Amino acid sequence: MSPDYIQKNIDELKNLGFCYIRTGFNLSTHKIIRNLCRKVARITHIPFLFRIAYVDTVQQDTKSGCIYSVPILGDTSLEEVKAIVKYAERKKYICSLMFHSICSEKQKDIDNWCYDIRKFEKLIYWLCQERANNRLDIMTTYETIDLS
Repeated sequence: MSPDYIQKNIDELKNLGFCYIRTGFNLSTHKIIRNLCRKVARITHIPFLFRIAYVDTVQQDTKSGCIYSVPILGDTSLEEVKAIVKYAERKKYICSLMFHSICSEKQKDIDNWCYDIRKFEKLIYWLCQERANNRLDIMTTYETIDLS
């Protein structure tokens, strides 16, 4: 389902029992530039480029019923993830991180979607520090939904 389809049919989807639809990243503005940044960021792992690539994916609210997610691949660096989260913190927006799996060193060489458990632990530690300093709140996808 495309974001346009979801937005146009949100009432029908809610009548069917859906509270939200989670989808991949959003490229709503400057699509060519953001796509290029995304591809270059995958090669260079420059946090600024990662942030530029996924800036449209963080959301002010979830009233549309569509929740965009920043895909975190196995080779995504901790600094890249921090860059998009810090952007969301400054804007006071929702940033949904999409991990397909968390795995050991051996597994990550097999599957590019597999995020190394040591990097994940460092990320969780940093997120907890950010929460302790009242910079962000950690919640489930469902908790971000405005059900009113």
